[in-house]
Amino acid sequence: QILLHPPAAWGHTMRAPLPLALCATLLTHGVARGTDLEAPLRANYVDRGMIAEKTADVNLSEPLRYLQAGPASSKRLVVLLHGMVFTADTWKWVGTIDALAEAGFRVVALELKHYAGEYASEAVRTSLLRSFLKALGWPASPRSVLVVAASAGGSVGAPFVLDPKTAPSVAGYVSVSALGIRGNASGPSSVPALLVWGALDQPTSAKEQAHERTFAAHQLCVLPDAPHPAYLKEPELFNALVVRFASSQTGALPGREHWSLRVAAAWGGADEL
Repeated sequence: QILLHPPAAWGHTMRAPLPLALCATLLTHGVARGTDLEAPLRANYVDRGMIAEKTADVNLSEPLRYLQAGPASSKRLVVLLHGMVFTADTWKWVGTIDALAEAGFRVVALELKHYAGEYASEAVRTSLLRSFLKALGWPASPRSVLVVAASAGGSVGAPFVLDPKTAPSVAGYVSVSALGIRGNASGPSSVPALLVWGALDQPTSAKEQAHERTFAAHQLCVLPDAPHPAYLKEPELFNALVVRFASSQTGALPGREHWSLRVAAAWGGADEL
């Protein structure tokens, strides 16, 4: 585990359990603050025409809306899965889609709508990403997909990342306080994982510790003064971390020397995107 830029007050109490009432307060406060933080990002977003809106037939009640960007020829796909009260457009306003596309990745952000968290059956959640990739025509090549899941998006992303049938196609997993991790029955996963938590959102919780037990190669990044959707508080830092992780680059972030990665995505096949 590597803890990046922790608040000094944490000291050596990282594993001290938080009272349940405080945990609930932090989570509620974090979600509320996150919703407030999205509005200015949406207002200030500059559309450079990189993102296209599409739909895919995944054998549900209606076609699945998604956003797409990046070169169609890229052999590396990044899938973005939003949280409960957000949408696929959140990844656009945060700048994550543009940042990954500019780095040469093909990027898709799924509109999860009623298909994640408590809104969907387990059967839908566990099969949705597999069905989408099939509809997209994406080949099941070894380590060709990187999944980024925020909160409820993990209920769709984690099953794909951990399923023995689909795990070989996963190059890496970025969890932003994501759901869906309850341990791995077949032992620790070999998928590299970047675990992003907001400092205001239970970074010492049982959920976070379950992530650490599930992924043998993981790194915990706690964003300072950030709520549950930590990427809304520190969008540029979050995007820099994700792009560097996706680019299989370790070491310090350019211009942010106190932020350093020791875990990165492990893509299969040729070196080129």
